[in-house]
Amino acid sequence: MILCVGGHSRVLPIPGAEHALLPEHILTVTELPRSVAIIGGGNTGAQVSTILDSFGVQVTLLDVAPRILMPSDPDVSEAITREFTRLGITVRTGLAGVDSLEKQPDGTILLTWRDAEGADPTTAVFDVVIMAAGWPANVEGLGLEDAGVDIERSAVSVDRYFRSSVPHIFAVGDLTGQDMLVQAAQFEAEAAAENAVLGANRATPHHLLPVGAFTDPDYASVGLTEEQARERDPQCVVALARYDRLERAIIDDRAVGFLKLIADSRRSLILGAHAVGENAVEVIQAVTTAMAAGADVSSLAAVKFAYPTYTAIVGVAARNLLKTAPTEGSPREGDLARS
Repeated sequence: MILCVGGHSRVLPIPGAEHALLPEHILTVTELPRSVAIIGGGNTGAQVSTILDSFGVQVTLLDVAPRILMPSDPDVSEAITREFTRLGITVRTGLAGVDSLEKQPDGTILLTWRDAEGADPTTAVFDVVIMAAGWPANVEGLGLEDAGVDIERSAVSVDRYFRSSVPHIFAVGDLTGQDMLVQAAQFEAEAAAENAVLGANRATPHHLLPVGAFTDPDYASVGLTEEQARERDPQCVVALARYDRLERAIIDDRAVGFLKLIADSRRSLILGAHAVGENAVEVIQAVTTAMAAGADVSSLAAVKFAYPTYTAIVGVAARNLLKTAPTEGSPREGDLARS
Protein backbone atom coordinates (compact mmCIF):
# COMPACT_ATOMS: atom_id res chain seq x y z
CA MET A 1 0.00 0.00 0.00
CA ILE A 2 1.32 3.44 -0.94
CA LEU A 3 -0.10 6.48 0.83
CA CYS A 4 0.13 9.79 -1.03
CA VAL A 5 -2.65 11.99 0.28
CA GLY A 6 -0.95 15.38 0.39
CA GLY A 7 -1.34 18.11 2.98
CA HIS A 8 -3.30 21.22 3.85
CA SER A 9 -2.75 24.79 4.97
CA ARG A 10 -2.23 25.17 8.71
CA VAL A 11 -4.64 27.34 10.69
CA LEU A 12 -2.94 28.81 13.74
CA PRO A 13 -4.76 28.11 17.02
CA ILE A 14 -5.29 31.75 17.96
CA PRO A 15 -8.43 33.78 18.70
CA GLY A 16 -10.08 35.06 15.54
CA ALA A 17 -8.23 32.66 13.22
CA GLU A 18 -11.48 32.11 11.33
CA HIS A 19 -11.22 35.68 9.99
CA ALA A 20 -8.00 34.91 8.11
CA LEU A 21 -7.74 33.59 4.57
CA LEU A 22 -5.56 30.66 3.60
CA PRO A 23 -3.35 30.97 0.50
CA GLU A 24 -5.70 28.84 -1.61
CA HIS A 25 -8.56 31.25 -0.82
CA ILE A 26 -6.91 34.25 -2.46
CA LEU A 27 -8.59 33.50 -5.79
CA THR A 28 -11.98 33.93 -4.10
CA VAL A 29 -11.29 37.58 -3.20
CA THR A 30 -13.47 39.70 -5.47
CA GLU A 31 -12.01 43.12 -4.63
CA LEU A 32 -8.37 44.12 -4.46
CA PRO A 33 -7.50 44.87 -0.81
CA ARG A 34 -5.52 47.97 0.05
CA SER A 35 -3.48 46.28 2.77
CA VAL A 36 -2.66 42.68 3.59
CA ALA A 37 -0.78 40.99 6.43
CA ILE A 38 0.77 37.62 5.59
CA ILE A 39 1.63 35.39 8.55
CA GLY A 40 4.49 33.10 7.55
CA GLY A 41 7.69 33.90 5.68
CA GLY A 42 8.26 30.57 3.94
CA ASN A 43 8.05 29.85 0.23
CA THR A 44 4.28 30.32 0.08
CA GLY A 45 4.27 33.53 2.11
CA ALA A 46 7.05 34.98 -0.03
CA GLN A 47 5.31 34.15 -3.30
CA VAL A 48 1.97 35.52 -2.13
CA SER A 49 3.78 38.70 -1.04
CA THR A 50 5.19 39.15 -4.53
CA ILE A 51 1.84 38.55 -6.23
CA LEU A 52 -0.09 41.02 -4.10
CA ASP A 53 2.68 43.63 -4.17
CA SER A 54 2.66 43.50 -7.97
CA PHE A 55 -1.03 44.51 -7.84
CA GLY A 56 -0.21 47.52 -5.70
CA VAL A 57 -1.35 46.08 -2.37
CA GLN A 58 0.51 47.26 0.74
CA VAL A 59 1.97 44.02 2.10
CA THR A 60 3.28 43.27 5.60
CA LEU A 61 5.09 39.92 5.96
CA LEU A 62 5.32 38.53 9.52
CA ASP A 63 7.28 35.57 10.88
CA VAL A 64 8.42 34.29 14.28
CA ALA A 65 11.62 32.94 12.70
CA PRO A 66 14.72 35.16 12.80
CA ARG A 67 14.55 35.57 9.02
CA ILE A 68 12.26 34.68 6.16
CA LEU A 69 12.98 31.58 4.05
CA MET A 70 14.70 29.88 6.99
CA PRO A 71 15.64 26.64 5.15
CA SER A 72 17.41 28.68 2.46
CA ASP A 73 21.03 29.73 2.49
CA PRO A 74 21.28 32.95 4.58
CA ASP A 75 22.55 34.90 1.56
CA VAL A 76 19.35 34.04 -0.30
CA SER A 77 17.18 35.11 2.63
CA GLU A 78 19.13 38.35 3.02
CA ALA A 79 18.87 39.22 -0.66
CA ILE A 80 15.14 38.51 -0.90
CA THR A 81 14.45 40.52 2.26
CA ARG A 82 16.44 43.43 0.89
CA GLU A 83 14.58 43.39 -2.43
CA PHE A 84 11.17 43.00 -0.76
CA THR A 85 11.94 46.02 1.38
CA ARG A 86 13.07 48.01 -1.67
CA LEU A 87 9.76 47.16 -3.37
CA GLY A 88 7.83 48.48 -0.36
CA ILE A 89 6.96 45.20 1.37
CA THR A 90 7.27 45.46 5.17
CA VAL A 91 9.18 42.46 6.54
CA ARG A 92 9.04 41.82 10.28
CA THR A 93 10.80 38.73 11.62
CA GLY A 94 11.78 37.36 15.01
CA LEU A 95 8.32 37.94 16.45
CA ALA A 96 7.48 36.49 19.86
CA GLY A 97 4.10 35.44 18.48
CA VAL A 98 0.87 36.38 16.76
CA ASP A 99 -1.86 36.77 19.38
CA SER A 100 -5.22 37.40 17.74
CA LEU A 101 -7.37 38.65 14.88
CA GLU A 102 -10.45 40.75 15.53
CA LYS A 103 -13.05 41.62 12.91
CA GLN A 104 -13.88 45.33 12.89
CA PRO A 105 -17.32 46.86 12.11
CA ASP A 106 -16.10 48.06 8.72
CA GLY A 107 -14.92 44.56 7.77
CA THR A 108 -11.22 45.18 8.34
CA ILE A 109 -9.17 43.02 10.71
CA LEU A 110 -7.27 44.18 13.77
CA LEU A 111 -4.16 42.01 14.03
CA THR A 112 -2.21 41.79 17.28
CA TRP A 113 1.30 40.42 17.64
CA ARG A 114 4.35 40.76 19.90
CA ASP A 115 7.65 41.88 18.41
CA ALA A 116 9.66 40.40 21.29
CA GLU A 117 9.11 38.31 24.40
CA GLY A 118 7.74 40.53 27.15
CA ALA A 119 7.14 43.45 24.78
CA ASP A 120 3.84 45.28 24.63
CA PRO A 121 1.49 44.01 21.94
CA THR A 122 1.62 45.66 18.54
CA THR A 123 -1.63 46.18 16.66
CA ALA A 124 -2.41 47.14 13.09
CA VAL A 125 -5.51 47.11 10.90
CA PHE A 126 -5.52 45.29 7.55
CA ASP A 127 -8.13 44.67 4.90
CA VAL A 128 -7.08 41.02 4.70
CA VAL A 129 -4.94 38.67 6.79
CA ILE A 130 -3.53 35.55 5.13
CA MET A 131 -2.12 32.59 7.07
CA ALA A 132 0.77 30.91 5.26
CA ALA A 133 2.05 29.25 8.40
CA GLY A 134 2.79 25.73 7.22
CA TRP A 135 1.50 22.69 5.39
CA PRO A 136 0.86 19.68 7.67
CA ALA A 137 0.15 16.28 6.16
CA ASN A 138 -3.37 14.90 5.82
CA VAL A 139 -2.93 12.20 8.47
CA GLU A 140 -6.29 12.70 10.18
CA GLY A 141 -9.08 10.21 9.55
CA LEU A 142 -6.97 7.54 7.85
CA GLY A 143 -6.84 5.18 10.82
CA LEU A 144 -3.06 5.05 10.63
CA GLU A 145 -2.64 4.60 14.37
CA ASP A 146 -4.98 1.59 14.25
CA ALA A 147 -2.78 0.08 11.56
CA GLY A 148 0.34 0.62 13.68
CA VAL A 149 1.83 3.36 11.47
CA ASP A 150 4.02 5.74 13.46
CA ILE A 151 3.16 9.43 13.16
CA GLU A 152 5.62 12.09 14.24
CA ARG A 153 4.88 15.84 14.17
CA SER A 154 1.77 15.37 11.99
CA ALA A 155 3.61 13.29 9.40
CA VAL A 156 4.24 9.62 8.68
CA SER A 157 7.74 8.50 9.65
CA VAL A 158 9.49 6.63 6.81
CA ASP A 159 12.92 5.13 6.19
CA ARG A 160 15.13 5.94 3.19
CA TYR A 161 13.03 3.56 1.07
CA PHE A 162 9.77 5.30 2.08
CA ARG A 163 8.57 2.40 4.23
CA SER A 164 6.56 3.31 7.28
CA SER A 165 6.83 1.45 10.59
CA VAL A 166 4.55 -1.14 8.96
CA PRO A 167 6.78 -2.69 6.24
CA HIS A 168 4.06 -3.13 3.59
CA ILE A 169 2.79 0.46 3.95
CA PHE A 170 4.78 3.15 2.15
CA ALA A 171 4.26 6.92 2.31
CA VAL A 172 5.45 9.62 -0.10
CA GLY A 173 5.05 13.30 -0.83
CA ASP A 174 3.68 15.79 1.66
CA LEU A 175 2.59 12.95 3.94
CA THR A 176 6.21 12.41 5.04
CA GLY A 177 6.63 16.03 6.15
CA GLN A 178 9.93 16.35 4.29
CA ASP A 179 10.37 17.98 0.88
CA MET A 180 6.87 19.19 0.09
CA LEU A 181 7.38 19.72 -3.62
CA VAL A 182 5.79 18.34 -6.76
CA GLN A 183 9.11 17.06 -8.07
CA ALA A 184 9.90 15.39 -4.74
CA ALA A 185 6.56 13.62 -4.61
CA GLN A 186 6.98 12.35 -8.16
CA PHE A 187 10.43 10.88 -7.52
CA GLU A 188 9.38 9.42 -4.19
CA ALA A 189 6.26 7.80 -5.65
CA GLU A 190 8.27 6.16 -8.42
CA ALA A 191 10.82 4.87 -5.92
CA ALA A 192 8.16 3.63 -3.49
CA ALA A 193 6.29 1.79 -6.24
CA GLU A 194 9.50 0.08 -7.34
CA ASN A 195 10.40 -0.80 -3.77
CA ALA A 196 6.92 -2.15 -3.06
CA VAL A 197 7.03 -4.51 -6.04
CA LEU A 198 10.72 -5.46 -6.33
CA GLY A 199 11.88 -5.09 -2.74
CA ALA A 200 13.28 -2.08 -0.94
CA ASN A 201 16.45 -1.12 -2.79
CA ARG A 202 15.87 2.34 -4.25
CA ALA A 203 16.25 5.61 -2.39
CA THR A 204 15.78 9.08 -3.82
CA PRO A 205 18.82 11.41 -3.72
CA HIS A 206 17.18 14.40 -2.06
CA HIS A 207 20.43 16.37 -2.17
CA LEU A 208 19.83 16.68 -5.92
CA LEU A 209 16.37 18.15 -5.48
CA PRO A 210 16.18 21.73 -6.80
CA VAL A 211 14.00 24.01 -4.73
CA GLY A 212 12.85 27.47 -5.69
CA ALA A 213 10.07 30.01 -5.76
CA PHE A 214 8.79 32.53 -8.26
CA THR A 215 9.06 35.76 -6.35
CA ASP A 216 10.45 39.13 -7.45
CA PRO A 217 13.28 38.36 -7.81
CA ASP A 218 13.16 34.56 -8.08
CA TYR A 219 15.30 32.38 -5.82
CA ALA A 220 16.36 28.73 -5.92
CA SER A 221 18.77 26.27 -4.32
CA VAL A 222 20.12 22.75 -4.60
CA GLY A 223 22.35 20.76 -2.31
CA LEU A 224 23.96 22.04 0.87
CA THR A 225 23.84 25.53 2.27
CA GLU A 226 27.20 27.13 3.04
CA GLU A 227 26.76 26.37 6.74
CA GLN A 228 25.98 22.71 6.05
CA ALA A 229 28.90 22.45 3.63
CA ARG A 230 31.34 23.88 6.19
CA GLU A 231 30.19 21.33 8.73
CA ARG A 232 31.19 18.62 6.25
CA ASP A 233 34.30 20.33 4.88
CA PRO A 234 35.54 23.41 6.82
CA GLN A 235 37.86 24.28 3.92
CA CYS A 236 35.15 24.17 1.26
CA VAL A 237 35.36 26.72 -1.53
CA VAL A 238 32.65 29.35 -2.03
CA ALA A 239 32.37 31.79 -4.93
CA LEU A 240 29.79 34.24 -6.21
CA ALA A 241 28.88 35.61 -9.61
CA ARG A 242 26.69 38.69 -9.70
CA TYR A 243 23.85 39.32 -12.10
CA ASP A 244 24.97 42.91 -12.68
CA ARG A 245 27.98 41.47 -14.53
CA LEU A 246 25.86 39.21 -16.71
CA GLU A 247 25.05 40.63 -20.13
CA ARG A 248 21.59 39.05 -20.45
CA ALA A 249 20.50 40.38 -17.05
CA ILE A 250 21.73 43.85 -18.01
CA ILE A 251 19.94 43.70 -21.39
CA ASP A 252 16.67 42.75 -19.67
CA ASP A 253 17.12 45.30 -16.88
CA ARG A 254 17.01 42.43 -14.35
CA ALA A 255 20.49 42.90 -12.92
CA VAL A 256 19.60 42.17 -9.28
CA GLY A 257 20.86 38.83 -8.02
CA PHE A 258 23.70 36.35 -7.82
CA LEU A 259 24.68 32.70 -8.14
CA LYS A 260 26.62 31.19 -5.26
CA LEU A 261 28.48 27.92 -5.84
CA ILE A 262 29.95 25.77 -3.08
CA ALA A 263 32.53 23.06 -3.77
CA ASP A 264 34.66 20.80 -1.62
CA SER A 265 38.22 21.89 -0.88
CA ARG A 266 39.58 19.81 -3.79
CA ARG A 267 36.96 21.25 -6.17
CA SER A 268 36.04 17.72 -7.22
CA LEU A 269 32.40 18.01 -6.14
CA ILE A 270 29.83 20.77 -6.22
CA LEU A 271 28.17 20.61 -2.81
CA GLY A 272 25.51 23.28 -3.28
CA ALA A 273 24.25 26.16 -5.37
CA HIS A 274 22.05 29.10 -4.44
CA ALA A 275 20.68 31.78 -6.73
CA VAL A 276 18.63 34.94 -6.53
CA GLY A 277 17.51 36.72 -9.68
CA GLU A 278 15.63 36.37 -12.95
CA ASN A 279 15.25 32.72 -14.02
CA ALA A 280 17.01 31.58 -10.83
CA VAL A 281 15.13 28.27 -10.89
CA GLU A 282 16.36 27.50 -14.41
CA VAL A 283 19.91 28.48 -13.41
CA ILE A 284 19.82 26.10 -10.45
CA GLN A 285 18.39 23.30 -12.60
CA ALA A 286 21.44 23.63 -14.85
CA VAL A 287 23.71 23.23 -11.82
CA THR A 288 21.61 20.28 -10.61
CA THR A 289 22.20 18.52 -13.92
CA ALA A 290 25.95 19.00 -13.51
CA MET A 291 25.82 17.69 -9.94
CA ALA A 292 23.82 14.63 -11.02
CA ALA A 293 26.41 13.93 -13.72
CA GLY A 294 29.24 14.20 -11.20
CA ALA A 295 30.92 17.06 -13.04
CA ASP A 296 33.82 18.66 -11.20
CA VAL A 297 34.35 22.40 -11.09
CA SER A 298 36.89 22.40 -13.93
CA SER A 299 34.50 20.58 -16.24
CA LEU A 300 31.67 22.97 -15.41
CA ALA A 301 33.92 25.98 -15.93
CA ALA A 302 34.84 24.70 -19.38
CA VAL A 303 31.24 24.45 -20.63
CA LYS A 304 30.48 26.90 -23.43
CA PHE A 305 27.14 28.41 -22.45
CA ALA A 306 25.00 30.09 -25.11
CA TYR A 307 25.25 33.89 -25.28
CA PRO A 308 23.49 35.89 -23.97
CA THR A 309 21.65 33.70 -21.46
CA TYR A 310 21.00 33.64 -17.74
CA THR A 311 22.49 30.16 -17.39
CA ALA A 312 25.83 31.56 -18.56
CA ILE A 313 26.27 32.73 -14.98
CA VAL A 314 26.92 29.07 -14.06
CA GLY A 315 30.16 29.16 -16.06
CA VAL A 316 31.13 32.50 -14.53
CA ALA A 317 30.61 31.19 -10.99
CA ALA A 318 32.50 27.97 -11.74
CA ARG A 319 35.47 29.93 -13.07
CA ASN A 320 35.36 32.08 -9.95
CA LEU A 321 35.50 28.88 -7.88
CA LEU A 322 38.71 27.88 -9.64
CA LYS A 323 40.25 31.23 -8.69
CA THR A 324 39.08 31.14 -5.07
CA ALA A 325 41.33 29.70 -2.38
CA PRO A 326 39.83 27.39 0.27
CA THR A 327 38.91 29.40 3.36
CA GLU A 328 36.81 29.11 6.47
CA GLY A 329 35.28 32.48 5.67
CA SER A 330 32.77 33.25 2.97
CA PRO A 331 34.48 35.04 0.06
CA ARG A 332 32.49 37.50 -1.99
CA GLU A 333 32.99 38.69 -5.54
CA GLY A 334 32.62 42.36 -4.70
CA ASP A 335 29.95 43.48 -2.32
CA LEU A 336 27.09 40.98 -2.00
CA ALA A 337 24.88 43.73 -0.66
CA ARG A 338 24.83 45.25 -4.15
CA SER A 339 23.62 41.99 -5.70
